[in-house]
Amino acid sequence: MIKRGDKIKGFRFDELNSAHVSWSESKAQFIGVEGTVHKIAEGPHGVGPRIEIRFLRKWDGDYGNESNTSWSNSIGVIYPLAECIQLIREEKLKQIGIK
Repeated sequence: MIKRGDKIKGFRFDELNSAHVSWSESKAQFIGVEGTVHKIAEGPHGVGPRIEIRFLRKWDGDYGNESNTSWSNSIGVIYPLAECIQLIREEKLKQIGIK
């Protein structure tokens, strides 16, 4: 199962998803980028579970803290959990040659 601290890559998902999470093009920069699971939570009013993945910020200048991995040096992006699990499952099946 997915837990806090796991490494997961960002991905594109449909507007019609299990957790009613909105897609915005600002999330596209994280497709295929590895992030760290920060939180898994139930969506509002019985909506499906959501997962927050944190990605390290990209700095434009020399701020001396690019290697800092604190949560304050990261950006949180919300994803639908069911779609995340499905994507991980498909990748594992490809790795073992089933799909």
